[in-house]
Amino acid sequence: MSRKKLIPFLIFAMILWGGSWTSGKMITFATPPEAVIFWRFFLTTLSILPLVFFFKASLKVSLKELLLLALGGLIIFIYNIGFLFGVKNGFAGAGGVIVTGLNPVFTFLLTIIIVREKASLKQGFVLVMGFSGGLIMLKIWNASWTQILDGGNLFFLMASVSWAFLTILSSRIQKKVHFITYSFFVYGFCSIYGLFFSLANDALFPIPSEIPFWLNITYLSIGATTIATTIYFLCTRELGSRLASSFIFTVPVSAVFFSWLLLGEIPQLTTVAGGALTITSVYLINREKGRNKG
Repeated sequence: MSRKKLIPFLIFAMILWGGSWTSGKMITFATPPEAVIFWRFFLTTLSILPLVFFFKASLKVSLKELLLLALGGLIIFIYNIGFLFGVKNGFAGAGGVIVTGLNPVFTFLLTIIIVREKASLKQGFVLVMGFSGGLIMLKIWNASWTQILDGGNLFFLMASVSWAFLTILSSRIQKKVHFITYSFFVYGFCSIYGLFFSLANDALFPIPSEIPFWLNITYLSIGATTIATTIYFLCTRELGSRLASSFIFTVPVSAVFFSWLLLGEIPQLTTVAGGALTITSVYLINREKGRNKG
């Protein structure tokens, strides 16, 4: 599929991700995050099975690939700890801006450190701009680290960094493994990690019976994960990790909109200003890369 045909699907996936911040906040009102992680990825794994048959994807992988897939599942598990505990203790809209705004910046930085891609002086300046936007969102001028990292910010940073690692890992693994096979295994491993995590914290039982819980868990499982993340993984393979991650700049807009519409959250000026600066840096990174290729 051509790049132009992939982009609308990628933007749609980003909108679904934006809504997941509000959905995650709503579901943690009455359900422990530990249990949410298990149920979300247990249902996600089941929902991917039809896609395995539809795409005729083989589930046969080598031991090395299986270990990398288990690592991918662990990273998604860590991301969801940051995501759910972050929205439980902080604002869904702010989390959507902080995590998705800084994710492309962290991904760009990691590609330089891990993949050893060369960066120009201009790209380095843009990278500093992106981090500056993140510092504004975290209110770095506050007197103590306790104040800086309150309201779920520490969890949001954990989510952002872990997803950057996942973006690079998925781009490498999917060169050998079908993206549906990749999704099935990483979500399956994540559900196993979530099961042990919830049992260890006595959070799995009783099983929720409320309709709002199952509506939100269905959205998080099928909409924001099976559909949105599978699209993202496919586009990561076809477009490259840095280019695909740059489209995440569309997520903060829908995240803030849904949190305002459904939760009544009014975004703070620091969130808007810092988010705008970070998103601008992501745009400049993407444009600079396009020029270098052209």
